[in-house]
Formats: sequence, C-alpha cells, structure tokens
Amino acid sequence: MLRFRRSSLDWRRSFLDRPAPGARDMYERGYAAFERLGRPEAGALRKWSGREDDVVRAVYAMARGSNSDATRPLTGEEYQAAVRAGQIGRLLAREEGAPDLQVPAGIADSADLQRLHRRLHAFDIRSPLGAGALGSLAPAELRRSLASCRQAGLLDDGPAWTLKAAAARSVAQDLVRTMDRALEADRLLTDALLKRRHLS
Repeated sequence: MLRFRRSSLDWRRSFLDRPAPGARDMYERGYAAFERLGRPEAGALRKWSGREDDVVRAVYAMARGSNSDATRPLTGEEYQAAVRAGQIGRLLAREEGAPDLQVPAGIADSADLQRLHRRLHAFDIRSPLGAGALGSLAPAELRRSLASCRQAGLLDDGPAWTLKAAAARSVAQDLVRTMDRALEADRLLTDALLKRRHLS
C-alpha cells in the first residue's frame, strides 16, 4: 500500500521543484479520462480547457505555496482535480509503457493476463504473474482468478480501472495466495513422485 501511495503522489511532488517533463500530457490524459467517465473533476476543470499550460503552472505555484507563476490561481477544488488528473494520466502512461508479460504457450487468456500485468505495473504493485507461477495454475484456477479481476473492474476497456487502486491491491494479494498454493501443490507432488521412484 505504501508503494502505491508514494507512486500516486509522484506527479504532485514533481511540481515542488519545477513542472515535470510530460506533466501537461499526463494532465490532459487524466482530464480526458474524467470527461469520458463523467467524473465531477471534469466539470471543475472544464473552464481551463485550452489553457493546460496555465493549469500546470498554477499547480506548480500552489504546490510551492505561491501563485506568482500562475496566470490565474486555481480554486481548492480545481487544484485537487488537476492533481488527480495528473495522477490518473500517469497511471495511463505507465500502463502503456509496461513491459510485456511472458505468458506460457497454451494459456488461452493471454490478452487478459497482459492487461492485468500492465495495470498492476501502473499502480506500482509487484505483479505475481510470471511464467513459472502461471504454469503451475490449473486452467480452472486461472479462470476463477481472472473472473474476480473482471468483477473488480480491472480488465474493463477504458480508463475506469485507474480509480480502482484498492481493488488492484486486493486482487494482487489474492493472486499471490492462489499461486503460492499451486506452487506448494506442485512441490508436494514432485516430492511424492521422487520418493516413489526412489522406493521402486
């Protein structure tokens, strides 16, 4: 949880020194996500449409405790909405730039697994998905795990998943427990087979 909290504040903290490279892009992506989802943050920021650089400068100035660099100060509601937009935009950018997951051949749900892996990466949550762990899961176990992820909204199209940090942490913890059980079952089976071979 602490890792995610630190990650989610990166966009805001970047303004303590200077507006970070890509800050406008992250803000715009987050604002577009709010518009698409019909979130109230979009309404709070709508009057700034076309003045995205001004928003970035205003957030920087207010984070530093000054409005001297802002062409027009943000209200408290606008400031919080702009910071949140930047955080959401950062999640979308991290999903897009996440490394590929190596899915073992023969697993039918590779597209969903890739999407889940990328979104956990975006939240800065260590992904339990790996070739060894995935190979240990029975198909029925994998289907149940992915069904839980869908129910939590983490595999949906669109940006709504960016608002589900708590669900992502819970899903990751459940996956770790499921995969640990599967790996332990594999180990016990291997030990039993080796023991039987030795006795024969």
